[in-house]
Amino acid sequence: MFGLFSSRDRREQERRVRARLEEGRRHGLQHLNDFRQQARQQTQRASEYFEDGSRRARELTCDSARRIDDSARENPWAYVAAGTLTGIALGYLLGRK
Repeated sequence: MFGLFSSRDRREQERRVRARLEEGRRHGLQHLNDFRQQARQQTQRASEYFEDGSRRARELTCDSARRIDDSARENPWAYVAAGTLTGIALGYLLGRK
């Protein structure tokens, strides 16, 4: 009993410190699990959002392609003229030095 505390007091103090550490560890693990769950939910939401955007873009692209195809079939000479003018303009611009 030469120290400031008796061995029984030290053991009690050590037990309290260990209990606090264990409580802190459990609390930290709970926060970590909550964070993981939130991250999974956010990842799922982002995945659904991008899948929806991808589906929507695919639908719009197919719809636009159908409209262009229908228009070209109804009035092919307008598209022939547009293609010719585009070719002439690109040839002119690329041919200049």
